[in-house]
Amino acid sequence: MRLNIFMGTYLYYCLTLLYCCLLASFSCFSQHTLPSTSDTVSAVDLGKALWQPLLTTTLPSGAATLKKSTAANLGYSQSLDFTPNGHAQVIVRPTGWQSSNTELIVSGTIDNIPWEAVKPAQYELNVQSDVRHFSIRQGLPTGAVYSVFEDTDSMVWLGTNGEGACQYSGLYLRCLTSLHGLNNNRVWDIARSASGDFWFATDQGVSVLKGQSMYQVYRGDTVFDTKVNDILLVKDRVFIATDNGLYVISNGVLSKLESDVILKVNRLAQKEGSSIWLATDSGLYTLENSILHRIDLAGPACQGPVAALAPTSESLWLGSTGRGVCQLDLDSYNVTSLSGIAMPNIQTLAYEQSSDVLWVGDDSKGAINISGGAAYVLDKSNGLGDHHIRDITLSKDGIVWVATYGGGVNRIKQHGFELITKQNGLLNE
Repeated sequence: MRLNIFMGTYLYYCLTLLYCCLLASFSCFSQHTLPSTSDTVSAVDLGKALWQPLLTTTLPSGAATLKKSTAANLGYSQSLDFTPNGHAQVIVRPTGWQSSNTELIVSGTIDNIPWEAVKPAQYELNVQSDVRHFSIRQGLPTGAVYSVFEDTDSMVWLGTNGEGACQYSGLYLRCLTSLHGLNNNRVWDIARSASGDFWFATDQGVSVLKGQSMYQVYRGDTVFDTKVNDILLVKDRVFIATDNGLYVISNGVLSKLESDVILKVNRLAQKEGSSIWLATDSGLYTLENSILHRIDLAGPACQGPVAALAPTSESLWLGSTGRGVCQLDLDSYNVTSLSGIAMPNIQTLAYEQSSDVLWVGDDSKGAINISGGAAYVLDKSNGLGDHHIRDITLSKDGIVWVATYGGGVNRIKQHGFELITKQNGLLNE
């Protein structure tokens, strides 16, 4: 009896304690209410998975077939047209020479110019050809290069806008400036004589580097300080193109060509052993046996100022400002104009005889390779550091050096790699 009463009491207390715990838990839960709304979850039927045994898969059979791509090669222009323009006329101009004694006087030395290590020329990625850049990022003091010249020792010389004449060996660089006797730091052209002297065309005349000493050119007691655009060395004579005419230094005498027209001479060229060609703002001229001849080019496509020249074994290429490229046959004097690609601001021409390739440097279009009746254009979009071209030089080992106004100097290896992509006909990359 007593045991039953005890068990009843114990059960009563246990139930009471459990009831109190439940009340406490409900009270705590009610203080943390759930949001009144919630996102609706729904299921999406993705279909039935299909499994195929690999051993029973049938592989394609038969020979592979090639599918012709219809993609255009954007690196090439349309085929070029060569249009006959008639026969050029040769007009003899009255010619005289005004001469004065000249002397080279020492103006400085390059003994203590240190060589500075520079970064290697940078490959341009994602382009069609083997192009490298050397500019400010690699150590060049300026990106504005007016001329590039490779000497017989494979040293590359750069004529710059404001930083003098720089020697570049690939890993080292040094610049010759007015601090070392150069008469001006804007260098338009560089040439080397057979004796190894370097001639620099600048905004204030000509400077000459003989060994380790820099010299200035004097006529009488006065410094020759006329702006010089181009220099041509022919044996023991130095032809100097300026904004106010043609000068020649020979046997210690400086002579100026006098005629009935004042010539602004932009470029000079010579086919080996023949006359001197003058590209002027008044057209094309030639100097033969000290007699000046004007070449009246037939057809309007070749008229106007001539900015650049490139002689071949049989003809003369010339770049006409605002018009384009023309070719003068040196035997028949027939004139041909080239059309099919815009070249409004030609600055320089370079011709490679062995492969019959003409390079055109344009101030707005880039470097243009003309061969086989077609033109391949290199500009900033497909490899060059800049499309404002100032000079193109062809080296003996097939390298093309391109001087630009804003992108330094560019090295193009003609027989390097060529990237094949969808741009030039690949079906899939």
